[in-house]
Amino acid sequence: MLQQTTSRHAGAGFVITIGAIAALGPLAIDMYLPSIIEMAADLETSYSQMQLSLTVFLLAMGAGQLLFGPLIDAVGRRRPLLAGLVLYVLMAGGAAAAPSLEMLIDARVAQGVAAALLLVVAMSSVRDIAEGVRAAQIFAMPMTIEGLAPILAPVAGGMIGGSFGWRGVLLALGLLGVLVLLNAAVNFSETLPRSARAPLSLRSALRTYGEIIRDVDFVLPGIALTGAFFFLFAYVGGAGYAYQSDFGLSVEAFGFVFGGTGVAVLLGAMLAGRLVARIRIQTLAVAGVSLMCLGSFVALIAGSAGAGLTGGHRHGHCDAGPRDRRSHAHVHRHVGS
Repeated sequence: MLQQTTSRHAGAGFVITIGAIAALGPLAIDMYLPSIIEMAADLETSYSQMQLSLTVFLLAMGAGQLLFGPLIDAVGRRRPLLAGLVLYVLMAGGAAAAPSLEMLIDARVAQGVAAALLLVVAMSSVRDIAEGVRAAQIFAMPMTIEGLAPILAPVAGGMIGGSFGWRGVLLALGLLGVLVLLNAAVNFSETLPRSARAPLSLRSALRTYGEIIRDVDFVLPGIALTGAFFFLFAYVGGAGYAYQSDFGLSVEAFGFVFGGTGVAVLLGAMLAGRLVARIRIQTLAVAGVSLMCLGSFVALIAGSAGAGLTGGHRHGHCDAGPRDRRSHAHVHRHVGS
């Protein structure tokens, strides 16, 4: 039986704080997706170029985690966390005020770096103070949020974007960051004592990463998971254009439709969690890939046949409001640029 080790840190306030911190990264990805077409029109660029604001955020959040692990093991958790939250808030404001695509991308890179730092601190702090059953209970909070974010964030972003525009969405992200910062300042105390910290060593970090890369049991599943996320984020990046420009959905309607995908992802994760105890992981993985391929094939056939969202004939842009029609027209002019 797993042994359970808890600390005075691992109370309700800490768990809520970890969940709130973990939410900021996914929210910064999914919440502004319904507004990308409007952003492209407002900044006078193409949809494909505007997608870079999503790409650079994801790259910064992924690469940053490799850098910040050794750093927070050396300096502790609380100060980097608060610094990351301040940077996240400032860059949300900078992105909202960006007068050009270039400045928006710069702000999103920095915000992605901040999100990476927040994620690393959140996961590491749980391991500092708990193990076994209690650690699993705490980890369940950010995992649940990661499952709910693709459902709720596009809906919220669509409603905010429909009323206040894309800059309002980014300002809302900044406001959420402020609330998380205030909560962390009160409820998050240092979880890594000085006696447990490791000196910052580039050689040691590189040696550890080298061992991980040579671990076939890690690399092969990692490649498979990377392929799955390639499909997911290809959809995330192109869904706004397909749903809003081709099917004529409004910003608000897109948020609800995209949220349906999040429901499917969450249900799939729940089903896999139940089946993994009875079916080999390899079998489940093959089944998952097969379903992804089947879904892609059905979407390809439906798109080639001109089918609408519900399988009927496509009906143009009837759902688009004045702002959406202006955005659609602009993106169509720039789609090849």
